[in-house]
Amino acid sequence: MSVAEALISGAIWVFTAWLCGYAGWRAGRAYQMRLDAARMRSMCDELVAFADGELPTTLAGEFREHLKRCADCQLQLPKEMQLNAQLSGAKPRSNGEV
Repeated sequence: MSVAEALISGAIWVFTAWLCGYAGWRAGRAYQMRLDAARMRSMCDELVAFADGELPTTLAGEFREHLKRCADCQLQLPKEMQLNAQLSGAKPRSNGEV
């Protein structure tokens, strides 16, 4: 094998190793993004409990952090809190219906 062939072979090996590492990194990053999205959705499920003041202190803190990043929850939270205020001021019906 000549020096030129060895250099080319080495360059191909380095490029292949880099490419595989990059592909592995991208796959890992895609997996992490899916996990983050699942965590975000699970925190969104806690919106009503947060608005009702029913979350434990630690989970409420996590939800506040989530709220900083989640535009959907930022839009929905004032609506939930307004609904809570309206319901707390509502009087029960005389016939007992809910």
